Amino acid sequence: MSPELSILIVNWNGKALLKSCLDSLIRESSGLDSEIIVVDNASSDGSPEMVREHFKEVKLICNRENVGFARGNNIGLRECRGEWICLVNSDVEVRRGSLRCMVSHMREHPEVGMMGPKVTDPASNHIPNYREFPSLRNFFCRALALDKIFPSSRFFGGYFMDYADGTHMQKVDVITGTFWLLRRKALDEAGWLDEDFFMYGEDLDLCKRFKKSGWEILYFPEAEIMHHDGGSSQNDPIRFFIEQQRSNWLYWRKHHHPISGAGFLLILLLHQMLRSVVWSILLIANFRGENHRDRKLKVKRSLKCIVSLSMLWMGKGGQTQRRSSERNLWRPPAT
Repeated sequence: MSPELSILIVNWNGKALLKSCLDSLIRESSGLDSEIIVVDNASSDGSPEMVREHFKEVKLICNRENVGFARGNNIGLRECRGEWICLVNSDVEVRRGSLRCMVSHMREHPEVGMMGPKVTDPASNHIPNYREFPSLRNFFCRALALDKIFPSSRFFGGYFMDYADGTHMQKVDVITGTFWLLRRKALDEAGWLDEDFFMYGEDLDLCKRFKKSGWEILYFPEAEIMHHDGGSSQNDPIRFFIEQQRSNWLYWRKHHHPISGAGFLLILLLHQMLRSVVWSILLIANFRGENHRDRKLKVKRSLKCIVSLSMLWMGKGGQTQRRSSERNLWRPPAT
């Protein structure tokens, strides 16, 4: 008999945080008809051994290489049997009662295809996990920091929705991929995660396809998770930062007219150029200060990102095309 809820975690070298995550999920799924699946992307820190030793009830799938977030989730989705599917980052902890109330609300509202809880950091500060879809306007406002100068403005504060009240339930364009509760019917209709996104951007793409399929996406602050920011990305912060910018570009190419693509890529370049200038000035002004190392990292990653985006501009840095047999792995399997 199939479980009601399938919980899926993709992990890469996040052993300590993964253990905390699983501890919270085991606790919160008690009494629910559920299964937990961990897909490990060739971790070298003992993550698989930890799962085998401490969580014998968890199904573990070990990949031979790091296949990324989207493909890792799709591998796990093929094993999921639940009517509700919870995709969880390995660096979160679920607060008491959250899983149960999310499943209950989605069961009572058949128009909702995706839900995301309130997210806080370990100090209980709210981390907004809702977004507007990217546009030339809201990304231009980001590049010029207009969203920070006018945070209460819907026009200037667009992409990160700084104007929104995170204490109330609301329909949104995007819930970030930190923690999703999905209706399996909606996921199968919209399609699984697109594996052209290695890490980042797959949340924008999936939410776009959910919306196109007519499903509502809901921010649900009655449920709450704690996010230890970084997780796997802290293992290689510059690489993951560049991947984030490239994924924004990939999303834009997929869902928007090619004519607007040049404008969007120029905005991404402008943003990183301005960041590199600002952080360089701050680095020089406080050369031996306590934030020296952090500012130096930010300058370095923006400069490398400029190089990567410039390659895209010249048509030399596009995503490597996968074999045709692999490009459709994100599609639901035929029934």
